[in-house]
Amino acid sequence: MSKIPEYVIADVAEFVSFVLESDRGYARSEYPDKIQFDRVKAALTANNEVTEILVNGFFTALRTKKTGAVRGFLELGISPDCVEPSPLQTPALVAAVRVQDKDSVNLLLQFGASVEARDNHQINALTAACQLKNSDIIACLEMAGATHSRASNSLHSTSPRLFNRNHDSDSTANMSL
Repeated sequence: MSKIPEYVIADVAEFVSFVLESDRGYARSEYPDKIQFDRVKAALTANNEVTEILVNGFFTALRTKKTGAVRGFLELGISPDCVEPSPLQTPALVAAVRVQDKDSVNLLLQFGASVEARDNHQINALTAACQLKNSDIIACLEMAGATHSRASNSLHSTSPRLFNRNHDSDSTANMSL
């Protein structure tokens, strides 16, 4: 793997900071620096180090309930099924449930998050919502196809993705919650 140019790392860091601070999603047409947006998106699909930086920013947005920033990362192409780079390997949907952020749960589901994705302890989003006794999120997950029989099936596994190569960010810019 070739070394990442410093200007690309700077672009990625600036993008993460901008999206987290502004707490809103940006399609390419709305992002202030379109060249920077294109470089960050290209780096996302070409380099694991850049992907890890962006995924860490994405999980920071999830943990701090910055739904607009979550949208920004998803529109860039971060997969709604990505997993937190930690020993537990928490899927994004499970992380959103654990902080009880219904808006981010809905957003992740709109972008196609799997209700069956599990962490290394075989906990999926519905199991986490049931543990927290959050009836609003439970209902949301059930409407998306989660079932209690799936929640108790500990042998199911999914293959996590870190980003969507074919995601068109402009097509989801006006998606409403």
